[in-house]
Amino acid sequence: MNVRLDSYWYDVLLGVSLLSLLGLLHLGIRLAMRKERLEAWQAKVLALYLVWTALVVVITYVQYTAEFSVSSFPQGRYLFPALVPIATYFALGLKSLLPRAWQPALIVTLLAGLFLLDTLALGLNIVPFYYSGENG
Repeated sequence: MNVRLDSYWYDVLLGVSLLSLLGLLHLGIRLAMRKERLEAWQAKVLALYLVWTALVVVITYVQYTAEFSVSSFPQGRYLFPALVPIATYFALGLKSLLPRAWQPALIVTLLAGLFLLDTLALGLNIVPFYYSGENG
């Protein structure tokens, strides 16, 4: 928590996250209108993921606020048990906004974007913070 990225990185991540949420809404509307269908096992897995994520968020919030202040919210690391469901919904939201022909490129783009974010965060923020000699 003591090494933060520049604010524009958070803005980019927020924008992509909002785009994913918009895609999930789009998918939900298409499913409700029966323009798209899920296999029974897919619907069960997505429902299980939704329940799991909600449980992790609620349990984390209750435990954190019991120990700390009610005005603060727990760090993202407490959501690691729900990382797979969150990532699945994130990718599904982005996927639903793209035409089928472009969807394979989405995987490459997401992986390249995560690699770029990790590399830049390490190279420009984390390594200099700890190895510049200014921080002990």
